[in-house]
Amino acid sequence: MPDTAGVWGPRRKLRMPVRHLAGESTGSFVNRLAHAHELELGELLGRVGVGRQPVNPRLPALAEVYVNRAALEHLAALSGRPPHRLQLALTNLQRRFLLPGDEPACWQWPFEVREGHLVRCCDLCALARGAREAAWLVCPDPWRVCLRHRRFTDDHRGEEPQVVRLDELPEVMRAHAERLQLQRRFGAAGTELFADGFQVVARWWARMPDLWSWTQRAWRVGLEAQELRTAPLVIYPEAVQLAREMLRYEQEGARSRAARAVWVEQVQQLMSGWGLEGDEGCELTQWLDHHSRPAASVNIGVAPEDGEEESRLLLRFAAPRDPVMVADWVSFNVIDTERQDWARGWAKLKTYVERERHARVPYGHREGATPLGQWVAEQRRAYAAGEMSGQRARRLEQLGMVWSLADERFQENLEAAKAYYGQHWTLCAPRTATALDKPLGMWLANVRRPGALEGHPEWKTALEAVDEDWNPAWPPD
Repeated sequence: MPDTAGVWGPRRKLRMPVRHLAGESTGSFVNRLAHAHELELGELLGRVGVGRQPVNPRLPALAEVYVNRAALEHLAALSGRPPHRLQLALTNLQRRFLLPGDEPACWQWPFEVREGHLVRCCDLCALARGAREAAWLVCPDPWRVCLRHRRFTDDHRGEEPQVVRLDELPEVMRAHAERLQLQRRFGAAGTELFADGFQVVARWWARMPDLWSWTQRAWRVGLEAQELRTAPLVIYPEAVQLAREMLRYEQEGARSRAARAVWVEQVQQLMSGWGLEGDEGCELTQWLDHHSRPAASVNIGVAPEDGEEESRLLLRFAAPRDPVMVADWVSFNVIDTERQDWARGWAKLKTYVERERHARVPYGHREGATPLGQWVAEQRRAYAAGEMSGQRARRLEQLGMVWSLADERFQENLEAAKAYYGQHWTLCAPRTATALDKPLGMWLANVRRPGALEGHPEWKTALEAVDEDWNPAWPPD
């Protein structure tokens, strides 16, 4: 019996099982499942349920798939796993991420990941699990270090090298191991300490990206020294060292002016060894001001049993942090040094959207002295080529950016087709048919022409989901 598709789900599982990767995104797993069976991604998604597929072909690197309960069951059947096992394997299939509604089976592929970042998986880790193509993980940070294989990956798209080998940067490997030790020992407090240290050093990098030690690290692994994606990697050792110094200050608990001055002097001596001189200590003062009053002490470690002495470490962590703020600090979002011309273009587009209520800017349009239409066209080109960072793309998506005008027109006509099918139970519409004030019959005649859907398998899948006989062998008229 064939495993027919659509809202009714597959009849049987696919013939070849595909092993998941720990922390893998749903989009990455579905993409690998499709390729393992020589299917187009849109064709496989059509067997999971109905939904709108994005235009950009590099989808698993750019966005995530979310499904409802019925589509989860279909995907589980296709992969040969019970739904609960698949939910354990893929984070974004967990109950809290499921789309509302049980029927019909549907999926969404929004550009914005609800939580975390899509980060390239270490190529050797993926290969060990049988994945012979790029795979993507959902990570709390927009970058990831693999200690086992000495690899650094991030969420940047279309930039080489996509997997950075760290054999030439043993100090980064040591720093990552120390960070993990800090977090294991102190839990959330350790995470916040690293976020503090990372944020301060990142601000120094924003002012002095050409520091010799940072430039040398970038060059040793083939990265551009002043690129934003390089910063988390090259400042890692200093960020961890500063976090250690912050931990020492918190543990001592002294908050007098003299104690502050001594601590700042000690850290500045450490900074001079890194090559940082001058006025780079202002962030230290700001951090101290935030920690001017110690909070209640927190016991770190395993509680003693009856009759045993207290041996846990007392950590006087000054001010509790908002977890979202901590994630932003570690993610390098707070000090995102966007190119000024791109930031100006984004601001002009925001003004245009607020006024016009859409982001479909004509090519020749100027917003003041800014050629906004040309700027928007360049963003579409960069997105289609996979050269745009995930952060920039998300910002444009939030303004309602239309990546493909053809796709937008198709979706408008598809809604008209659904409305017509709801009334007539067929898409064998005459050329004169209309729906939702659209010339539906003429549009259907155009998309039925040979080659009209070439390069858009997701369009064909969407039409078949409405009516599998949308393109009949007999004349529709």
